[in-house]
Amino acid sequence: MVWSSAQPHSVVDMVDKCFGKSKAELVAIWDRGSLGLGKDDYFKKTQTTKDLVKPWAKLSSDAALPVVHSALTTLLLDDSPLKARLQPYNHVCIPEYDSKLRGKDLLALEKLSKAKGAKMVGSATHTSLSMEIPQSSSDMLVVPSGTQHELGATNKKKRKNKKQKRAEMESSTPGDSTPAFTDNSRCSSVEVARLL
Repeated sequence: MVWSSAQPHSVVDMVDKCFGKSKAELVAIWDRGSLGLGKDDYFKKTQTTKDLVKPWAKLSSDAALPVVHSALTTLLLDDSPLKARLQPYNHVCIPEYDSKLRGKDLLALEKLSKAKGAKMVGSATHTSLSMEIPQSSSDMLVVPSGTQHELGATNKKKRKNKKQKRAEMESSTPGDSTPAFTDNSRCSSVEVARLL
């Protein structure tokens, strides 16, 4: 299950990038709308709390899932201890995924590609990272080359796009968002973990 305090369009994007075709295996994908926020707080950067009782009740009541979910079957991976304050013993605090961590992931991917004899393709920036998991020994791993300058310029564009998307979202109701994404990249740390 993925439960994010991000808005629906961002959650769709993250899930697509991190899970790809495997997202069908997720039992649920919840976004900001599942937190019970009022309209004023929905579009603000307000502190949210994830009460695990909510997914436990929802998922355990699903007859298609033979597991009763509880504190014994759940880990909450989040960068904020405040979001997990109601069930702190189920929380694994992970660092926020920022441009510094992204840069480290890109370096790790480059090293991995060199170690596997892959070749570098194009000069893509971090927003268009595309990795293909080799299907056979003759397939190549595709990893972008990028500089810190390219990463910074792309982050600026991403912030501008995010502001535009936020303005679009504020003009619609929380349940009416229709994601429109063209970026087919993958979360590099997830892909690296799959390769190892």
